[in-house]
Amino acid sequence: MKTPTKHKRNPERSFSSSQINIIIVSILIIVTLIIYWQVKDFNFINFDDEIYVTKNEIVKSGLNQKSIAWAFNPAPSKIKTYWHPASWLSHMLDVQLFGLNPAGHHLTNVFFHLLNSFLLFLLLKLMTGAVWRSAIVAALFAWHPINVDSVAWIAERKNVLSTCFLFLTLLSYQRYAKSPNKTAYMVTLAFFIAGLLSKPMLITLPFILLLLDYWPLRRFNRNFLFAGHMDETASLKTFKSVPIRTLLIEKIPFFVISIALIWMVTSTLSSTKISLSAVPLSLRISNAIVSYVLYAYKLIWPFNLAVYYPFPESIPDWQVAASAGLLITMTSIFALSASKRPYLLIGWLWYLGTMVPASGLIQSGLWPALADRWAYVPGIGFFIVIVWGGAYLFQRLQVKKSLSFFLPALLLGALIVISWQQASHWQNSRTLFQHAIAVTGENEISNNNYALALLEQDRPAEAIAFLKRAVAINPTYTKSYYNIGIIHSLKNRYADAITYFKKAIAHDKHYVMAHKNLAYALNKTGQINPAIDHFEISLKLEPNDPSTLFRLAMLYRKAGREKDAYTTFKEAVRINPNHYLALNEIGLHFITQDEMQKAVTYFLKAHEMAPNNMDIINNVSAAFISMQKMKKALAYAAKALQASPFDPASQKYFLTAVKHIKKQKDAISTLERALKQNPENVFLLKALGDCYQKQALFGKAIQIYERVYQLAPQSIDGLNALAVSYARNGDVVKALDVFFKLIKLDPQNARLHYNIACVYAMQNDIDNSILWLEKAVQKGYRNQHKLRTASELDNIRHSDAFKRFMDKHYFRVSP
Repeated sequence: MKTPTKHKRNPERSFSSSQINIIIVSILIIVTLIIYWQVKDFNFINFDDEIYVTKNEIVKSGLNQKSIAWAFNPAPSKIKTYWHPASWLSHMLDVQLFGLNPAGHHLTNVFFHLLNSFLLFLLLKLMTGAVWRSAIVAALFAWHPINVDSVAWIAERKNVLSTCFLFLTLLSYQRYAKSPNKTAYMVTLAFFIAGLLSKPMLITLPFILLLLDYWPLRRFNRNFLFAGHMDETASLKTFKSVPIRTLLIEKIPFFVISIALIWMVTSTLSSTKISLSAVPLSLRISNAIVSYVLYAYKLIWPFNLAVYYPFPESIPDWQVAASAGLLITMTSIFALSASKRPYLLIGWLWYLGTMVPASGLIQSGLWPALADRWAYVPGIGFFIVIVWGGAYLFQRLQVKKSLSFFLPALLLGALIVISWQQASHWQNSRTLFQHAIAVTGENEISNNNYALALLEQDRPAEAIAFLKRAVAINPTYTKSYYNIGIIHSLKNRYADAITYFKKAIAHDKHYVMAHKNLAYALNKTGQINPAIDHFEISLKLEPNDPSTLFRLAMLYRKAGREKDAYTTFKEAVRINPNHYLALNEIGLHFITQDEMQKAVTYFLKAHEMAPNNMDIINNVSAAFISMQKMKKALAYAAKALQASPFDPASQKYFLTAVKHIKKQKDAISTLERALKQNPENVFLLKALGDCYQKQALFGKAIQIYERVYQLAPQSIDGLNALAVSYARNGDVVKALDVFFKLIKLDPQNARLHYNIACVYAMQNDIDNSILWLEKAVQKGYRNQHKLRTASELDNIRHSDAFKRFMDKHYFRVSP
């Protein structure tokens, strides 16, 4: 009897296709989070994050009408880089949701990377039907260390966001290719436009569509090139073949939009474009050729990755020739094998083509030799070559299934560990650039940014040392000269600051910020006219800057050039009608011209823009006092005291207005309104009590002064006013009780001793009254006029004891 043959169980058959998909997606998500969850505890960095978030006032304002209009404005800006409004909007939304807490901004990047990894898996699976190969490509994309920059760097939101729209475009196109209709086509076009609005690097997407038409969609007619002989493996047959002419016509709108965006982006980069005289075209081409090979090397061997790779001054000819030869050879091999293995050619052309916008033929801003983040999309093509090519080799070599599973798993496991370690370098600017210096060697950019990170940790001496290393590497690197100057300015070493700002300007006479800070330092050292010169230069370089105009106007005023100051303040307000500081200064100008009504007009405009600015409120009060409009002056002085109860200027204007206001009832009503907003303002309460006391409303005055005593039991003036009110209201016992408390608080106060004498005099207690008058004199009381005329002493003034007291102390009393 034969023993039944035991069939080995195929694990792939033990799960349904939907279960396998869920397992793959779950693993993608869990492992990606293991790598990147750490970034929630990371900081912003000092490399572009300040441009995109931390020092961008427009982005920091969140989503609003003004910020949205700014994001879509294609005009060049001193803040913006190239035109990518959708990315700006995403940063604004993050600020709206998370403020400036970097955790939220980081996790948004992680979310998009997770989404991109899932969309890539879904896209390849739908197009090819090869589940496990699609999963491995998606895993390589999700976990490869070269993509860490795009995820851990907040400023690279544009990369992960645009890639999300890239995949949505391709998914929509896949659906259109399967069942062509106008709706699917328009949705595809809409996703493409959204991707371009996120990052212009997607201009190559029309070429990607043509590549996918060839493989895996197989929409080309079978008589086109090798298409008729394609291997059917890992390519679905559900897409209809289409004439090449139709395929090209389909792409025309995509190409037109790409060309339009190239023109728009080029125009926005005009001010930051690097000239051919600075970096010759021959060097750019050489670097592009060599960098293709370097990217491939990093994709295969992902070690010693860094945030910045300095652009070379020259490249040996042999490197260019060897790199070009390798690229041509690989392209030729893949092209010749396209009839049976089209995925090799398509993946390779994806890699080569999508890297073109980052090749460096057109350069702007700070352009590196290469950047890991630029491989985010091109690397997908390389991964397709590796995975599909590897699967083909495994089949040809008849590799065991266990080994074909183990080798990819081992590779992916290694990538996970390396990626986690690479992501950890992004903890903050110091760790990031410390690693960059270790990997790329000495270069001015890494030293400069590492120095700034040290400065953030309040280590200025060490920061200056690294900045000096930067200029030693590159003596023309103006940023480091400028930053040394800034550090000296922060430490009030203005003479040293001036030296370094001048060095920065010597190498770049158009360095606007260097001119501005040099002007500031010159002003601090008393060199007003040279400071004016540099502010004027900065305005020629960057016209219509209201902040610079304001500072220049202040220097004009300091130099005695009031007419120039006034004109410049007006210009600042013309450019920015909400510039409350300039409005305030124009008001002060009209004060000097004795044009109070004009002064008040500008002060009120300034107050409208900055309702809590104490100087402006006090200026309004002072102007109304000069115009004898005491009621209005009192209202604004009371508003100032609500904001700052102990501000001397506000108290001065308030008391002046109260003193000169015609109707005490107006003063009382103003104070009562102010106290409704701030019922525990001791100064306002005391002033209200004084008004009641002047109106002889002693009962109300006592209530207010008792409230003052509760809030400020140590206030001498408050207690004294309470005691006086008790006395005038006829409550002598309470008056004396408070006065005796005051004596304990301030035993040397002659006025308090005098007040006690007055209370006794009002009670006809001559002996005690004279006793306390003697004590008052001993403490320094010398007000002869009060002694002669004060009504509180009327009861004792004609007594012999009082006359003897006056004679004794050489006061002459009228007979």
